Amino acid sequence: MDSGTTMSADGIIMDSIKERDYRVSLGGLNPTGASMNIIDEFGRKQLVGKCHRQEWYKRTGVEKTNFPREVNLNKMEIGNAMEDNLQSHWNRKGVMLAGNVKVREDIGEEGEEIIISGEVDVILREALKDDEGRLEISNKTAIGIEVKSGRGYFQSKKIMGNRNKLYSQGYPKYEHIMQVALYLRMRKNLEEHYNVEIPYFLLVYYLVDSGESTQFRIELSDGYQGEIIVKNRDGKVIKPNAAYCFEMEMNEILLPDMVQEMTMENILNRYRELQEKLTIDTPPERDFELRYQNADQVAEDFRLGIITKSRHDEYLKKELASIGDWQCSFCDWKEVCYPQGVLTLDVENGIISAEDATAKLPKWW
Repeated sequence: MDSGTTMSADGIIMDSIKERDYRVSLGGLNPTGASMNIIDEFGRKQLVGKCHRQEWYKRTGVEKTNFPREVNLNKMEIGNAMEDNLQSHWNRKGVMLAGNVKVREDIGEEGEEIIISGEVDVILREALKDDEGRLEISNKTAIGIEVKSGRGYFQSKKIMGNRNKLYSQGYPKYEHIMQVALYLRMRKNLEEHYNVEIPYFLLVYYLVDSGESTQFRIELSDGYQGEIIVKNRDGKVIKPNAAYCFEMEMNEILLPDMVQEMTMENILNRYRELQEKLTIDTPPERDFELRYQNADQVAEDFRLGIITKSRHDEYLKKELASIGDWQCSFCDWKEVCYPQGVLTLDVENGIISAEDATAKLPKWW
């Protein structure tokens, strides 16, 4: 112990966070890799969820190039600690049936195989308070729980509904909706094992910076399949604000509608496509863009309030700014997929050389 450099206490913690516990995959595809094509509130076709190229990189063993900053790793650890804390409280109140339940199942239709494996955070026994405030715990009905943590202004706006003119009660992330929908699809084995009925799952959100929390109820319209239904904590279907265009002071009357085609079958269709793409030796086409290529689409997103004024202005003023899909900005393989940043497409199309493109990139890339 006389030689070497003394390791700092926080340095040891950071090394541990990066190493993680030893885990063995259950095989198959994962609920966190789900995606689907939907019709958004304004009648536009949209792809939401994971990029198939990213999944190809992951499953073919391509080395990651972009890792979270240490400060973000610390924030994620706070979220993990919150989940453990919630489980301890549910357990103390006697409602916790099981935690961190691994699931693996073939959810394909007859004659096909779609293996999905994942881990359900918590299964709680349904409980109601009686007139004296005591819990009446059910032996027949249980609730699946998926705990998510977040932070920052956009999480507060999107999920909690703060200053959200489209959804005043907030709305969960599509990635989380799909993950929970898949657990609902796979819940039959859980019901049989624990001898309970699980009619719905709850998405429980905590913002680690503000301490705010909320929850959403996710159901399937037809037992273990069908339409994905998103409800608030009171069990009412969440609908977009019909007066949105007036509150946004838009010059036209545009009444937003509920999201359409958000179904289990559409999720499975994307998994079918992914399985085909994983059989080829080259990465599939990109599903998202590091920088939006359609300026008209950007203008429309700004008009609808989907893109903020600051991002819209930056897009117009800085032709090399990475104003695009968040899936690309936060991708672990961003530099593999976009080696010359936003000029990668020009390099691939022969418009500019890789050397010239790299020289043109701003220092912050």
